[in-house]
Amino acid sequence: MDRTDPASLSARALRLVTGLLLVAGGLAVTFSAVLLVRSLAGAGEIDVAVRLGEDSTYEQAQSYLSRTNDSYATPAALTAGNDGFTLTAPGPHRVDLVLENGGAILTGSAVGVGALLLRPLLVSVAAGRPFGSGNARRLQLLGAVTAVTAFAGPLLPQLATMLTLGRLDRIEPDSPFVAGITFDLLPLLLPLVFLVLAEAFRQGDRLHRDTEGLV
Repeated sequence: MDRTDPASLSARALRLVTGLLLVAGGLAVTFSAVLLVRSLAGAGEIDVAVRLGEDSTYEQAQSYLSRTNDSYATPAALTAGNDGFTLTAPGPHRVDLVLENGGAILTGSAVGVGALLLRPLLVSVAAGRPFGSGNARRLQLLGAVTAVTAFAGPLLPQLATMLTLGRLDRIEPDSPFVAGITFDLLPLLLPLVFLVLAEAFRQGDRLHRDTEGLV
């Protein structure tokens, strides 16, 4: 006898939710693929986020670039925005472009994989079987995917910045630019939530099977 709970979502609502989820995942994967192809194809210039030293100002950095641009074959330009400073350099390597766009590529890919993992989970929840077989494993995989994205996504553009500054020979004792990597642990909270949910679903599945054995 099937002792599942009655479905909490109508078939129409379920089709709508899962359909939107798959569309969002497909668009995200397509975006990542297009961005990856464009990065591999190369471009005339690259924009990388840069940080200035504590004692350096925007005017000093501009003066430094004006002075060193005459000494190097590859000129560069610095602009200031609300989010910080951006260095524009022509003639980037394909590796630099892939790394610079790596965070967006990883995020789009993660959204696509997450949509594929969440769809069967939502179907089982809507059907009244939240602790169905495989749901805990899907949440574990989702946690792993989001953990990789949260960890590597912010680091790849910073690596692109370091490679670009190195290629332009702008890492010198008198350079106003800081070549280094910073990391924020806050984005790792989301994969932690997925991993906790995975354990809760695993325990729920075990209890559900033990209860069925007593009936």
